[in-house]
Amino acid sequence: MSSKKSSKGAPSSEEKPTVAAASAGDGGADMALFLACEDGDIKKVRRALKQGANVDFQDAAKKNRTPLMEACKVLNEEIIKLLVTNGCDVNLQDADGWNCLHWIAFKGHAKIMIYLLEKGANFMKKSNSGSTPYDVCVSLTSQKKTQCEFVLRQWMDKLPKKKKKQGPAPSGKSGEGNWGYSYHVPRNSTGRCSLDRTTGWDDTWQEDDDAKKDFAQKTMKASKKAL
Repeated sequence: MSSKKSSKGAPSSEEKPTVAAASAGDGGADMALFLACEDGDIKKVRRALKQGANVDFQDAAKKNRTPLMEACKVLNEEIIKLLVTNGCDVNLQDADGWNCLHWIAFKGHAKIMIYLLEKGANFMKKSNSGSTPYDVCVSLTSQKKTQCEFVLRQWMDKLPKKKKKQGPAPSGKSGEGNWGYSYHVPRNSTGRCSLDRTTGWDDTWQEDDDAKKDFAQKTMKASKKAL
């Protein structure tokens, strides 16, 4: 299991866990809780919690994994819900940068994944190698992982999309007026266009000009006759 995970990117020796990690030799209720989760033994988990075990205990001998991660590895839904109810941090990361969603994506359990997402697990968290839980789903092919991929895709689609910055409204462009309406570009030296409705011109503007010329000529002829 660890060999598969290491292909995602081994942690740097300079990186330190965010929570103080305990070694396997410390023993006590914390280690009892960790081992019970590793074995999937709900009775021992309850017993360790009654003894005051730290639900966010990290075992340095197991790459700083937490009891929740161990429960995710064995896909024990009952233990996972018990740990979350007792206040465990669903966003802690192990030495490789994996959180509980990385492990659920790796094992392939859509139902548990939905539960952890609803409890605030960060599905965009990147591991040391830069992979998100979704990347883990995509890199592994199986029906269960495909279901997890579908779940994560739905949650990713809910993220607010970045709005593109809009520049100032263009002015003077062909086909667009300064007030947002469309117009037709003038097609002759007069600047008129029979298709332009925004200025009050219409299809009969040329006919009106011809009528005016005829009227002017008739008026001049009539005045000459009067003289």
